[in-house]
Amino acid sequence: MLHKRLHWVAGALFLLANSAAAQTTYADALFSIQVPAGWQAAKLNNQPDGVSITKGGSYVNAGVGPGQNGNGQSAKDLSAGYEKGLGPGCQALKHLDATLASLPASYLLLSCNDPQAGPLTMSVSIATSHGDVVFFNTGGLAAEYAGDQAAFDAMEKSFRLNPGNAAPPTAAKAPANTGQMAALERACAAGVFTPEECTAKRAALSAAAAPPAVPNAPAAGGDQMYRDPGGRFTVSVPQGWALAPQGPNGAAGVQITQGLSWMMIGPFGGTKGPGDVVDSLQKQFAGTYKNFAQTSHNPFQLNGREASLGMYTGVNPKGTPVSLVIIGVAGPRQTQFAIFSSVPQGDNAAVSNAMTSILNSIQFLGDVNHE
Repeated sequence: MLHKRLHWVAGALFLLANSAAAQTTYADALFSIQVPAGWQAAKLNNQPDGVSITKGGSYVNAGVGPGQNGNGQSAKDLSAGYEKGLGPGCQALKHLDATLASLPASYLLLSCNDPQAGPLTMSVSIATSHGDVVFFNTGGLAAEYAGDQAAFDAMEKSFRLNPGNAAPPTAAKAPANTGQMAALERACAAGVFTPEECTAKRAALSAAAAPPAVPNAPAAGGDQMYRDPGGRFTVSVPQGWALAPQGPNGAAGVQITQGLSWMMIGPFGGTKGPGDVVDSLQKQFAGTYKNFAQTSHNPFQLNGREASLGMYTGVNPKGTPVSLVIIGVAGPRQTQFAIFSSVPQGDNAAVSNAMTSILNSIQFLGDVNHE
């Protein structure tokens, strides 16, 4: 079967639509952020690891500038430098110490006057992490800014760095290498939990006389069956792999991980068929990965569903050569689904059987044929 020939992996940038809540998850190799209903997300110009989220005249520009803090400046110093570069039409209204993606940050609120648009309100939040600059900027017409504040706040709260860029947790001595702890470390490395959640779970496992199993980790001795809370699909997760529902109550799907290898399963909006799903994600990867090349692109059937398969290779923004697989599936309720995975090329042989097993176990519930 076609499944047996798949080399699994799919990079880090994706736009996964939450059809039920009309919300999307935009994820880059270095960060992820929730995009509210009615807002549009697109790659930020001149910033490979950045996103621009817009609605009318309001915007959020967020992301990570890799290596842009080689001098080791503090967030406050970087913010001061930004402020000095502003033109005479802008005035600082507020300076605050803040938190951005669980990192200490500097917050600057500005009032500016644009000759064409008129009065504007803008904010700049800057943090640093391992030599990188982390930013979250907002802006819009002054008369409309307050009305979009709730959306700005929600997006900032959802903005998270992926494992390699997250602030290292402050933890005590490493606990005993129990099965639960090993599963937790794999989940933390894959970004299933925030740094704070990882720290708390490590502490709980160290202190408990009989440590509980890591939430969502497979039970010892067998696979774990994941049932989508919305009743859209089920999938079997092999022992040693961790799973994490995405979005409120799993509305945006589920992520399945082991180490640096992972698979995403979830609804994908704005497309009419499985081929459109693959084409849309392919364009996003092609704009971010070096040496991006397609090795296969064919229609096929996935467990009785109309589907389309794309296979690719490339070098992700972290510099790791990866094999990419993107699958679009005609799911239930007239919803297109995306299934895509990511595995470093050196790990293909080790995880191929597990990825194939996960794929073959996916069952979409409801109508069998695309409506």
